[in-house]
Amino acid sequence: MHRTPICAEEQPGRRAPKALALLAALMAVAAITRAGDRRSYPQVGRQPDGSFIVSTCQRIVGGAIAFRARPTDIALHPSGAYAAVLDQGSILFVSPTGVVPRSHVLLEGAASYRGIAWSPDGKRLFASVAAGFVQELVFRRGSIALGARIAVKPDSVSANARPGGMAITRDGKRLFVALADRNSVAEIDLVANRLRREYGVQNVPFEVRLSADESALIVTNWGGRLPTRSDADDVATSGSALVVVDPRGAASTGTVSIVRRATGETRTLDVGLHPTAIAVDRDRAFVTNSGSDSLSEIDVKARRVVRSIPLTWRHVGLFGSMPCALAIRNGIAYVCNGGDNAVCVVDLARGRVKGYLP
Repeated sequence: MHRTPICAEEQPGRRAPKALALLAALMAVAAITRAGDRRSYPQVGRQPDGSFIVSTCQRIVGGAIAFRARPTDIALHPSGAYAAVLDQGSILFVSPTGVVPRSHVLLEGAASYRGIAWSPDGKRLFASVAAGFVQELVFRRGSIALGARIAVKPDSVSANARPGGMAITRDGKRLFVALADRNSVAEIDLVANRLRREYGVQNVPFEVRLSADESALIVTNWGGRLPTRSDADDVATSGSALVVVDPRGAASTGTVSIVRRATGETRTLDVGLHPTAIAVDRDRAFVTNSGSDSLSEIDVKARRVVRSIPLTWRHVGLFGSMPCALAIRNGIAYVCNGGDNAVCVVDLARGRVKGYLP
């Protein structure tokens, strides 16, 4: 019988010595490298220079305010002296120097996923509560206390409306609240603390803002457009909503509703996936698309999308920035990227990312 010779390195009896020799060589190299590396690695937390190292090994520059909470939304007081921070079940106040002493106030239940706003005179604060109502907080004798519980749905409805993002008129008389599980925006009369009407929008409204002239509502619909008959096999439930999804089960569309307050007439615009925050700058509205890593610019009067700005750095196309909040000042958008643990600085005139603030 003819047998094919086995080469030396393939013979079972000789594999182990070679493998052990290779492993020993690698360990020796690692030991030499370790011995030669005398650098000290900072621990997570506050550093001697006042900065912070977070768990992603990013350095947060001095001026950061540390506190024990999980913030979901923030509202600057009209005076600009401090801001109210919505935590999971409470509200606290922060100023440039730190957390305001004795400012922590417990809500009547867990906070909702979004929603906090000051009245223009700074005497009242409103927050969305997960149980399905808006909590009023009132300043009295230099301190803040719980006020009224404001209903956001008709008395005949028992299901939770899931209130979220909110906006208030400049005269302080009307509050608008996104209702995620009713696919609508509630209009609240703040003189009587009563629901006046609802405006229908699309799936899972997340945030609402007023146009610059306050004639229209701008609403981000986290779950996108409403399904049609042709979507029968491509829908999933989210609370009480039926959401059009992709093969992974994630929302496959994202929309913005622009509602004329006088008539209730609505136009829906397609934007990126999971649209969240809104910032209004004169006749433009800018929307963060958390599932598309982009920023949509909308001409509010024309009610159309003007452009989409990718939130990527130069030629690096990494996905997962998850933009979720923004502010605009002097033609610059400051976008909070949850996935990057950084604020993305965008030059709106050029439509380009300038850099990041960790």
